[in-house]
Amino acid sequence: MISAVDKVRIGILGCSEFAGRRFLPALFKTETAVLAAVANKDLNTIQRFFPNTDCDAVSYEDLMTRKDVDLVYVSLPNYLHERWVLRALESGKHVICEKPLGLSYGSVCRLVDGAEQRHLLLYGGMMHLHHPQHAMVKSIVASGRIGNVRLLRAGFGYSPRRLEKIRLRPEGGKGVFFEVVRYPLSMATLFLEGDVVSSTGYALSKAGMPEGIHGYALFGKNEALDFSISFTQQYESFYEVVGEKGKVRVERAFAPEPDQESLIRIMLNAGNSTVMVPAADQFALMLDSVCEAIVSGRDHGSHYEQARRLALAADLLKAGCHEVSEDIAPEQGRASAKIRAAR
Repeated sequence: MISAVDKVRIGILGCSEFAGRRFLPALFKTETAVLAAVANKDLNTIQRFFPNTDCDAVSYEDLMTRKDVDLVYVSLPNYLHERWVLRALESGKHVICEKPLGLSYGSVCRLVDGAEQRHLLLYGGMMHLHHPQHAMVKSIVASGRIGNVRLLRAGFGYSPRRLEKIRLRPEGGKGVFFEVVRYPLSMATLFLEGDVVSSTGYALSKAGMPEGIHGYALFGKNEALDFSISFTQQYESFYEVVGEKGKVRVERAFAPEPDQESLIRIMLNAGNSTVMVPAADQFALMLDSVCEAIVSGRDHGSHYEQARRLALAADLLKAGCHEVSEDIAPEQGRASAKIRAAR
């Protein structure tokens, strides 16, 4: 049991570059949690990734059985998420898992059911939603300044040189869809009503690896999501909430640095304006929120519902995408050219 005066004791499962660069500094910054142990297949790797930590280096299975670990942060390759999240839940641990929580709606439902049965918190890595810039946009939209929302337009892309090598492997749930699609999709579920009704798009692939997806999804009440995600472009990270009378645009929407102010643009017929949101560490804010929910004993139903809704929407988006290889036959190219000329 965790009392209100205790910190939540966290065990890190997996020595990913992301865990060392973003999660660990946030953990050291927060007053609500403390690092208890780090688990990795190669124990020597732990000191290389986390050289300044004063905690135990343990195996995967040892982490599951430790009495001094309340919550497990899973930062493993995508195809291992379901296995080790379930193992942590079976061991009575709360879980934060890097996205994607599971590789399908069915997988996520199995995990959420496991957490729900044990009254454990299961959080699916939507750290960016805790940044205060999104609450600011919500308040602008709620004020009615841009009118009824009709469209959410979002883009998140970056160069392959910024990726860990394991992300470029086609096996085991890699590629741009599993790594990136939940960023624009989570914003759509935040600002659009209802669920995905239908979707279409194109997945641009190279050697069997989806490197870019450009798609469109229709939500309830005739609202739409227009999104682009890519591993092969100059960095961009934005979304726009478009209404009948104007729109709100957020720059550096998904991965702002902890010391970086955020810029929100409001574009109306009457003129444009900007709002600056102070710098914030979305990982530290997420940890504070999760730990407070655990210590207070609050119901975790909203987390379960968010995980299910995102997973179902992701499956529908994936089903609507048509895969296009870079190796398009010359005959196809000529046929497309003839069609364009005929128009």
